[in-house]
Amino acid sequence: MHMSGLKKLLLVFLAFILMAVPLIPLVKVAAVGTNLVSNPSVETAGSPTTSPQDWLTDQWGTNTASFQYVTNDAMTGQKSVKTTMNTRSSGDAKWYFKPVTVTPGQSYTYSTYYKSTVATEIVAEITSTTGALSYKSIKSPAKSASWVQTSGTLTMPTNAKTATIFHVINKVGWLQTDDVFFGLTSTAPPVAVAPTVSITKPTTNAIVAGTQTITATAASSGASVAGV
Repeated sequence: MHMSGLKKLLLVFLAFILMAVPLIPLVKVAAVGTNLVSNPSVETAGSPTTSPQDWLTDQWGTNTASFQYVTNDAMTGQKSVKTTMNTRSSGDAKWYFKPVTVTPGQSYTYSTYYKSTVATEIVAEITSTTGALSYKSIKSPAKSASWVQTSGTLTMPTNAKTATIFHVINKVGWLQTDDVFFGLTSTAPPVAVAPTVSITKPTTNAIVAGTQTITATAASSGASVAGV
């Protein structure tokens, strides 16, 4: 192959890659069943409008924390919630959705998108039929500079009546969350999976010359691919 032909092929291949990448989306996570959280993406403001409807804040221990209802920084839509831990010697702080009714003995899945400057904790608070509170640890997500999904499951005790999930920050730093799902495990949203792409022409290790037509295929296990 002449050097000029090789350069032309490389330029065509590079152009293909640059055009294809933006058109191959990540699989969008969408609940296939009932999400018990009434305002999961916190897009609906409450009263006062400085907090989302059906969401609450809480903190305990020796620390100073602030809570923000963030606009124009979200996984989807425009809004998300953020907790900033300024100082801490004990305890934690968190946003959480209003407790919902659950069925004893059933498995539930929780998922959310988040970003944070420190590792965090996800804990379920369960209220029994007698009003007693119990707590179950679900997961310890690592810090993430960009939006990422985390999820976990738990089985409700035999006397469970209501439950909510605390995604807590217990270190100096901040945690931001959006797009929460909490519901029966059988109706949980699929985990986001990136599509796969492969070049079908030219074939692997083919020797080519001149102008070549490049073709490729894309596939996804969770959603259709818009195009390449």
